[in-house]
Amino acid sequence: MPRLRTYLKTGATETITSVFAGGKNKITTTTQLGQITASTDPTDYSLTADWIPFDDTDDGTGDLTSDDAVSWVLPQTLYRSWLVTDVNLVEANWTRLRIVATGTTPPIFDTIKLSEGDQYLVRPCTQGETIGPQVIGSSTGQASQSFRLPETPYLDDTETIEVDEGGAGTWIEYVKVENFLNSSATSRHYMRQTDATDRASIIFGDGINGRIPPAGIDNVRGTYRIGGDVDGNVGANTVVNNADGVNGISEAFNPRPASGWRIKDGGDAADLARLKRDAPAGLRTRDTASNGDDCKRLAVYKFVDRSGTKPVARAFAEEEKFGIKTIGLLVVGAGGVTLTATQIADLEEYFNGDRYARPPTSGALVANHELTAVNFEPELISIEATVVWPGGNAESIKNALLSYITPLAVDDDDGSTYVFDFGGKVSFSKVHQLVHDVDPGIRDVPLLLLNGSASSVSLGTNGLPVTTSAAIQINIQES
Repeated sequence: MPRLRTYLKTGATETITSVFAGGKNKITTTTQLGQITASTDPTDYSLTADWIPFDDTDDGTGDLTSDDAVSWVLPQTLYRSWLVTDVNLVEANWTRLRIVATGTTPPIFDTIKLSEGDQYLVRPCTQGETIGPQVIGSSTGQASQSFRLPETPYLDDTETIEVDEGGAGTWIEYVKVENFLNSSATSRHYMRQTDATDRASIIFGDGINGRIPPAGIDNVRGTYRIGGDVDGNVGANTVVNNADGVNGISEAFNPRPASGWRIKDGGDAADLARLKRDAPAGLRTRDTASNGDDCKRLAVYKFVDRSGTKPVARAFAEEEKFGIKTIGLLVVGAGGVTLTATQIADLEEYFNGDRYARPPTSGALVANHELTAVNFEPELISIEATVVWPGGNAESIKNALLSYITPLAVDDDDGSTYVFDFGGKVSFSKVHQLVHDVDPGIRDVPLLLLNGSASSVSLGTNGLPVTTSAAIQINIQES
């Protein structure tokens, strides 16, 4: 099990793989994490992947020699937390079963279920107040309409936006997107922008990219949350209301006092002064760039090529990529494709200007830097899988994989974080999970190969994964 060792005073880290030997799970470190004399104070370090043995294990299998059940008491109690861990791009509560030795027939594990006794589930809570459903405006039927959410401070990613399209009180929910590049004329999409005062604005499409809400009176509404502007941490056993009436929850309460409140950036006079001093030009002007983050934003939202289209769907900027006073901009085109040579040239001219033109033209990059645009490197991922699924449909599995293995795939949890980082990896376990998640009727995936191997695929420095229907082979078995 890889563990991350961090020296808290400097942030220096080391990844160590634990080794099971002599009946113990051991890790051995050989570095001093930048220290001349290594600290022997254990509080100076942190180790992730905190594995804790289960209490009260009841093994009915006789050390896995016969079919039966293995049960244990979960580590989550009123005062002991079962830590959420990110493993292979999946965030969950994790257990680990180590098989030290097997006979001629290794054990086969069927299912894991949480079905008996009281289960304590920890969920983070954010102080706030739910507003709405609240009418936020009336659509005029015009392109690119914008409506402000009246209440503030708005809490990120809490809104539900609905439109009464027929005037009869039938509200239809629209979906938030980061931009309208992949939105059709009929896509019920919207963008959300939040200003420095924590007031959110809702922006609809122009009828070409993104649907225009039909004209109507008070036919656009939102439900959202506000708060977090004052320290509202509460004592134990004060949050006790299951407000949403979630089934299967017998009781909701906080056995420990709430913690973790932090004033928002700019929330007090001293912090506001710091923001005014340190904020990059990208926060003060919308169409100029002084750093990499500004370049990334302008490339996606502002740059228009000579044909009048916005070709960049995703970008990553790295300062001093090609030397002092340079910015390397790695780009992905709309639909997850590479940009043409002409579009790359247009993008560089947009930021750098053209000093050879008569008269010379200035670019969006106001710092004394030179930007070089580079296409991402598409890396084809082939998939071969055998799936035990009585009456199953291989195409549904193939479609799920096609929608996942793309440079523009985003995390379902927040709808904005990209699944794959440049130079990251395609997780074998995540693909395995995706196949299982297609349908509850899938019993097993006895074979899964990514690029011919039963392991994750590491990407090149500028690489992002792509796949095609022809590169995915799904074999359905009845049993």
